[in-house]
Amino acid sequence: MPNEINETPRISTEALEAVASAKFSLYTDIKWEGLPLPVKRILSLSEMISFVNDVVESCFSDETGDYMPQLRDFATRRAVAEYYADIKLPSDTERCYTLLYGSDLCQTITAHADSYQYSAIMRAIEQRIDYKVKCLTSSMAKDMERAIEALSEIEQGLSGLFAGVDGETVSKFFGAVANGALDDDKLAEAIIRKRRDAEASVNS
Repeated sequence: MPNEINETPRISTEALEAVASAKFSLYTDIKWEGLPLPVKRILSLSEMISFVNDVVESCFSDETGDYMPQLRDFATRRAVAEYYADIKLPSDTERCYTLLYGSDLCQTITAHADSYQYSAIMRAIEQRIDYKVKCLTSSMAKDMERAIEALSEIEQGLSGLFAGVDGETVSKFFGAVANGALDDDKLAEAIIRKRRDAEASVNS
């Protein structure tokens, strides 16, 4: 007689979602200083990604690309209020800063957020910033290498151009460049003529 195999029935996705939604509410309704404040317990995946991106991008200058660590905590608090509590903050930066640092609003919100996800978001921000700083440093190093190579090529070109030309002529050339009084064609002709005269003198 063949052995009968008893398989444990799998829990359906619908059953899992039903239990999760019934036991774990997405929002926690609290009051802050007498004001109703619904707080999201967890963010969706897309919200979490946007949260991290907003904070990271706020820490780097749009003009220079420099990392500004002094803005990280402010950007984090702003994202907490916007993503976890859907609060419309003042568009004025100073007013927004005063509100977030002059009250315990953000501390109240994060106290009701899922601690595991919030910690994961903070780690993701740290890792993204570290990665971006390393990329910027690497890019700057490559730019420096290219600049050094370009300067070396310019130096070699100038060495060939002014070979056999006396120092006074070279000094006049760069003086004219600095003063904006350079007649390109005439000065170039003078340098070439001077160089040919020097070569003819050596060969004679």
